[in-house]
Amino acid sequence: MSLIENESLKTLFSLYIKSLKLFRDNLKATILIFIVVTLISAFISRAFLYFSMIDSSHIEAADFTKMPPLYFIIMLSALICNQVLMVSLCVQLVLSQEKISLLSRDAINLIKDKFGRLFLAILLKSMLIGISFMLLVIPMFVVIAVTSMVEYIIIVENSNVAEAFGKSYKIVQSFLWQLVFLTAILYVIPFFVFQGMIGVILHLIYIVHMMLIYIRSYEEDREYELE
Repeated sequence: MSLIENESLKTLFSLYIKSLKLFRDNLKATILIFIVVTLISAFISRAFLYFSMIDSSHIEAADFTKMPPLYFIIMLSALICNQVLMVSLCVQLVLSQEKISLLSRDAINLIKDKFGRLFLAILLKSMLIGISFMLLVIPMFVVIAVTSMVEYIIIVENSNVAEAFGKSYKIVQSFLWQLVFLTAILYVIPFFVFQGMIGVILHLIYIVHMMLIYIRSYEEDREYELE
């Protein structure tokens, strides 16, 4: 379940170009969906905060150390829900190769029975990336690359969380360092440099790019099994 090793960097970059074209062709719909999903997540988190009677007016958004535990859990849950919905929409975009519509029913159907697994997988990924970032920068890039296929494996193959992490590593192991290099250069470093709306666009393109890599590997694996 891997790309041809000596062509992997070229293949990964060609899939990056394809992801840019997909994003360009669906630019308005994708950004609109992101805005709607973000507003929904914000509304849910605010509602929970209101009913939990937490005064969040004095809490700095970036200062997690001063957040009450319940507030932090609510905000983290809202962010993860946002990511689950965004992954679903981008997966639908790649699988359909067509323009996506606002709050597409197909995108919702993709995750309606997998939401819990996706939520747990993204939570575990976030924890691993956070821990690796505190240790050193290079291990963080490796963790991002190794776990980059997890959500797509759950959605497409209906795997459980443990299987998804194992399969993700198997997919990327033959081109791990090429993927680490491209992820760092094309996404992570620019994300920290630009942030804001550019960071959002980079994040969306990253999701599409990783899904294209997964589909390419999945199709090659299926062809190998049929031979």
